[in-house]
Amino acid sequence: MDLQIKITWPAWLWMNSTAEIIAWSFAELWYEIIWDNEYQSLIKWWLNYFDLFISDTKKLLSKQSDIIIAFNDKNLENSISSLKLGWYIIINKKWSEKLKDKIDFSKYILLDME
Repeated sequence: MDLQIKITWPAWLWMNSTAEIIAWSFAELWYEIIWDNEYQSLIKWWLNYFDLFISDTKKLLSKQSDIIIAFNDKNLENSISSLKLGWYIIINKKWSEKLKDKIDFSKYILLDME
């Protein structure tokens, strides 16, 4: 199994904790974990990310994501280009509604956080 997850959120608000919970959960199951997080910038406040690559066979960090967990609309809009077609977006419905004119959600599987 190879899985790439991108978590996006403003600097210092739940993003690191969410990524670490996911990473340690898979690590406990003996999966290989590699992560890359962007420097948490107050200047770029809204547009920060944390990438996780989870695998049982190899170590690799890819630019393409299988899942995006976006805690707001700005971060999803910024990171949607890295999501593979047909894969998952996890976001609150109120944020995805703001982007329905900009993103064709029919190309992805949309999961509501609520």
